[in-house]
Amino acid sequence: MTVQTRYRWILTSIVFTLLIGLPALALPSTRSTNSTFPNWLKNDHRTIADEFFRGSYTTGIFANGELVPGLNYRVMLGNNLSQLGVNASELDADLSTFSGALWWMPTTGEYGPGGGLGDFEHHDEVATLFGIHYTFSNEDAQGQSDTEGFENTQLRLSDGTLIFSEEPFPDGGIVRKVDYQMVAVNGGFKYRG
Repeated sequence: MTVQTRYRWILTSIVFTLLIGLPALALPSTRSTNSTFPNWLKNDHRTIADEFFRGSYTTGIFANGELVPGLNYRVMLGNNLSQLGVNASELDADLSTFSGALWWMPTTGEYGPGGGLGDFEHHDEVATLFGIHYTFSNEDAQGQSDTEGFENTQLRLSDGTLIFSEEPFPDGGIVRKVDYQMVAVNGGFKYRG
């Protein structure tokens, strides 16, 4: 097989979907926001660390698909990490947030509905999943929610202080713009149920 023939095969086997706007998908910043909603238990079981770091729902352009059988991707270009609780007049039109996920399911080619965190189905064979996520965003104080609701993702320091609050550091100062960057890696297996 020549390189040219192999290249054509890869292009013809890629599954591609493009979505624009605010569909029912979040930034794929971690596995829990990578299209697992609504396949959660009644009590949302995402970890505390995941809640601290992850992005959320925002407006943008999504693309997702399958590069080769079992190797999937999802990318998004959005306007910020989360627009929940933010007035439209406070959002800019700058698509300065990028988030992408690449995950591989080598054994069975699936990991349950939406790659769910729980095991709602029976697996006769071991199902495996390995993934990596990357997110970058230019954030500013204006584009943040002004409510403390738990559903609103806001940037915080390690002690829980909002980064855009008045004098977040002991030695003073005010932060108005932040570059957010995160890499998340995950893996798991399911067997039986």
